[in-house]
Amino acid sequence: MKQIALLLCVAGVAVSMASAATVSTVDARSLSGKVLSLDKTLVLQDAKKAKTTLPSADVLGIEVQPVKVDAAEQILCRTFSGCDIPCSDIAMKDNLVTLRTQSVGKSLQSMPLEAVSVLVFPQVTKTAEDILDRCKVRGYTTGTQDMLVIERPDGKYQSATGVLLGITPKVIQFRYKGEDLTMNRSQTRAIFLSRTAAKPPAPKAYLTTTRGTILALKDVTIADHVRCTLVDGKPYTLPRTDLARVEFLTDRVKFLSRLTPTKVIEKGLLDVTFPHRVNRCVAGGPILLGGKLYANGLGLHSFSELQYDVSDGFSTFLATVGIDDSTEGRGGVTLTILADEKVLKTLTLKGGQPPVELRLAVKGAKALTIRVEFGADGLGVGDHLDLANARLVK
Repeated sequence: MKQIALLLCVAGVAVSMASAATVSTVDARSLSGKVLSLDKTLVLQDAKKAKTTLPSADVLGIEVQPVKVDAAEQILCRTFSGCDIPCSDIAMKDNLVTLRTQSVGKSLQSMPLEAVSVLVFPQVTKTAEDILDRCKVRGYTTGTQDMLVIERPDGKYQSATGVLLGITPKVIQFRYKGEDLTMNRSQTRAIFLSRTAAKPPAPKAYLTTTRGTILALKDVTIADHVRCTLVDGKPYTLPRTDLARVEFLTDRVKFLSRLTPTKVIEKGLLDVTFPHRVNRCVAGGPILLGGKLYANGLGLHSFSELQYDVSDGFSTFLATVGIDDSTEGRGGVTLTILADEKVLKTLTLKGGQPPVELRLAVKGAKALTIRVEFGADGLGVGDHLDLANARLVK
């Protein structure tokens, strides 16, 4: 997608773009064109110079260009404020974390340890998200003490709680049961840090850079450069050419990817279970439907059932659904959407078919259930269902 000049202002964010962008709206429309302005209203100009105006409160996101993750920067630093920063190396000494990375500027390359929630050290064949998924299954998470997660020679994960003392290129220094230990860093998969600082305010927007960094923002202004304020109050500036997309948060919309299911049932064939994934295909890759990449959504496999609380006044459930393109035409599932156990929609989806747009009324419902059953072959091979941009709208 062409690079654009952008100036944003939604609840304090102003926007002006010089080239084509894709704008998504709360009511599930997708608009393409040149964004002339965005203040209280968005003014969008298409290729024929025709203008479209809509309230800024109806703008859900603006996509500028794709993310191209640097293969050398697979280590992940996640902050309590909601930022994800990929890097090639991490050091920690005297409660200061230092990142070696080109994905962010110098002002974000060091931070106090109390700002960091998780550090993830991937393997060659496993991404940071894969490791976090495995930790989640085992119940590893932030607690009252720091938690060190290592991989044993037999491939199993093991955790220890204590105090993180330091990180060097080769070792992790960790205090466990009053004893200071030195662990081989090559065995370390993740470190969950205890929360000691006050919880930051909720973000008003998320900005993703072309290198895969995700920044949680209070506000953003983009002209010749992108100028924003992180939710912790720290100002930050980046070149506009580094901007991939901006997602605006609103009480009118809740993405399922940001909600925790109230009920999860996952039963694979012959006891081989595929846990659902957030913002990825169930196989671990990006969500890809009909040749289009989606940054937001859920990946599920047959058989699975997820249930969500929708009692907060939502009226509509929206999603783009289909078998992920990575299956190359294989796979097939039966997808059923229920509200309070009442069937709203049942679809038979097969690999290689175009994705389907769902718009279902859920007004008055207390629970939304997504059920994925085996397709006609009953085998489960390639049953990689995507629910892209799955969201609830008021």
